[in-house]
Amino acid sequence: PVMRLIPNRLAVTGTPILTRPIELFALMVFLGVKQRSDYKDYLTTYTESKVIKGRTVFTGAKNLSGLHSLIQPFTLRRLKKDVLKDLPAKTVTPLFVPISNVEEYRQAERNFLSWIREKKGDIAAIKASSAELIVKMNSLRQLAAEGKVLPVADWLKPCSDGQGKVIIFSSFKEPLVRLAKIKGDSVGYTGSLAKEGRQQAVDDFQGTHKYCYFLGTIGAAGVGITLTAANRVCFLDLPWTPGGKIQAEDRAHRIGQTRPVEIVNVLARGTIDERMLVILSDKEFIISQAVDGKTKDEAISG
Repeated sequence: PVMRLIPNRLAVTGTPILTRPIELFALMVFLGVKQRSDYKDYLTTYTESKVIKGRTVFTGAKNLSGLHSLIQPFTLRRLKKDVLKDLPAKTVTPLFVPISNVEEYRQAERNFLSWIREKKGDIAAIKASSAELIVKMNSLRQLAAEGKVLPVADWLKPCSDGQGKVIIFSSFKEPLVRLAKIKGDSVGYTGSLAKEGRQQAVDDFQGTHKYCYFLGTIGAAGVGITLTAANRVCFLDLPWTPGGKIQAEDRAHRIGQTRPVEIVNVLARGTIDERMLVILSDKEFIISQAVDGKTKDEAISG
């Protein structure tokens, strides 16, 4: 009822779709393009469905060219490369490393509930059993990230060697804490950092030569701050959404950056990293077709 009193509406977003078409529906309702009563028809037209334990679950995507045609008349899309033409290039580089905790990782991979019961107790195992797949994937992501700490610490060279400052992101606090103990000239930025300390951490990294490394969780440090003192961004693990990763990358790749920015994805072969790469690629494929109107061939080639 309140929205009916608003004659003109504007929705501003950098990520209209994070993972799947279902996320666009609320925006279309706000803009008056769709009504809430259209929800079921929208799901049937643009998402896949499957029956899980007797319930129909809508997920995935289909008819993406049709979805693009639907949103195109009221969408104004501007990409950073079209607006900030003087911004230096951004490149993505894989860095393959062995994980130092391979035995524990394989144990968790083979028998996850037994591993989590041993590590965290019976209550944690019972909770995990109700959503075993997602809990297992997140636990394996964290284990792999922790296993990369030592090889990444060895790869990181002092700023005095001419490498320059580096941002290291992870979805998890624990590997960053371990890395901070090895790299004393680092500043941390996680969800547990007090509000008054957050800007101080950014200022220390941006404005002094004391700190060479910025260690941040993607959830806390991946948006809303400027870290252009670094031109290399390293990911210990891959986040669930392309938008979340790009936002984190762009803490360095933004106005004020004068050097080319290198994004380093630290990967371990034979681990959850390989599945996460496929998941991110599939989501990027959906976004590029639905939002940017690319064909399947164009989306695959980038």
